[in-house]
Amino acid sequence: MRHFINWTWCFPQTLLGLFWYLYVRFITSRHYDKSYKYKDAYLTEYYDLTSGVSLGYFIFSSGLETTTRHEYGHYKQSLILGPLYLIVIGIPSIIWAIIYSNFNLSSSYHDFYTEKWANKLGNVIKKV
Repeated sequence: MRHFINWTWCFPQTLLGLFWYLYVRFITSRHYDKSYKYKDAYLTEYYDLTSGVSLGYFIFSSGLETTTRHEYGHYKQSLILGPLYLIVIGIPSIIWAIIYSNFNLSSSYHDFYTEKWANKLGNVIKKV
């Protein structure tokens, strides 16, 4: 049932995830450790990745358990929000990551609503 939901309700982000997976796997020279089913999503681990990205059914992670759980939380957000995911979570999360990495902010990266909610859904006990 989740495959059907990912390819219908979550189609925009799942399609982007598939393109990203194919691009990284077959076109770039980026080295990945392994790809496998993680719960009900598809996880690709990269040893040179310092964070993660979740696009529909596809999760890209450094392989650290907390990062993978956090990205799985974003996957659950995708299932909840469907076609609104990119607008409500994806774009604000990217903008927040750019702002956070370029400015000396006093708040935690995980205080932002997209990240706090992903941690909760992914059952992340300690912050990534």
